Amino acid sequence: MAFQQFKTFQPGASTEELFSYDKHKGRWCLSGVSCASSDAVHPLDASLGNHQWRVVAVSDFDAVFEARGAKPNAARLAGAKPEPPTLIKFGAEDPEYAEECKDESHPGSADFNRNKMNEVAEGLDDENPCKYVYGKPPKDKDLKEVEGMGFWKAIKGEPSQPGVSYKDVKECADEEGERELNLAKNAKLFFNKMKAIPGAFRLAAKISAAVPDMVAAPFGAGIQTKVGEITKTIGNVAEQIKATKIKVDKMTKKNKAAEEKKNSCQPAELGFARVFCDLHCIRDSVRKGDNAILRAIEGAVDVVGQNTQLLLEHYVARLSFSIMFSP
Repeated sequence: MAFQQFKTFQPGASTEELFSYDKHKGRWCLSGVSCASSDAVHPLDASLGNHQWRVVAVSDFDAVFEARGAKPNAARLAGAKPEPPTLIKFGAEDPEYAEECKDESHPGSADFNRNKMNEVAEGLDDENPCKYVYGKPPKDKDLKEVEGMGFWKAIKGEPSQPGVSYKDVKECADEEGERELNLAKNAKLFFNKMKAIPGAFRLAAKISAAVPDMVAAPFGAGIQTKVGEITKTIGNVAEQIKATKIKVDKMTKKNKAAEEKKNSCQPAELGFARVFCDLHCIRDSVRKGDNAILRAIEGAVDVVGQNTQLLLEHYVARLSFSIMFSP
């Protein structure tokens, strides 16, 4: 941008002075005099000058005088130059996740609320994976009033908590392990008892074999009684009774363990319920997060477009203002 001098107030003075902007050095210069550093687009936008010269606004000297107090055209005054526009600010939106996927329903979150998670899960559709983390604890070991994933902790002798969390899956697996260990101990005890029976009765048989036969002859005609054989037979019967009792005891414990297992939890069932719910929430998060990103990009492009338009209008107005003050 440059301003050429056409007139002078001093008779005989040169009118060849040029006031221009040096974009390479970032300064306004009055030819043949000096320069002043500035990044102003128009010289009237800043207080340009030094000890030799200064930029000021002047009227058009058209000799049209106005009455005192009349207002001049604001567009022709330096103070009326266009003000920078207020640009539109951009703000991204937070996606609205599914109710069952919010922090209140997610174990491990600082805002996790077990009762809230259970309440939300109860009201979900059967095809929603998070429906199956719902669980109402039983009143007792007979599973009275139990619902969903509720169960009885047979080892600890207490009901489960509402719903299914990661901690519940871990505790369920621990209880199943302890239950299996008890079954193994009972099986070993049964084996040891059954193993001891034949040895004990073989010893009794040897002792019985050493017992002599007994003969009774009250009237001269004797009857021989094989006491050893009778003792051996009695021992065999006792052995069978003992073995049967041990087997019955084993079956009783086995049935009790099976009943406890039925009333207790299944780690795989609880684990899959929790995992499937988490996968459902991951899908919900990805879909809604992607949609929020796309909307944010669309909004950002729109804001950039509007701000560009505002800036364009502003600089066009400034350019018009500059032309208006050019000689």
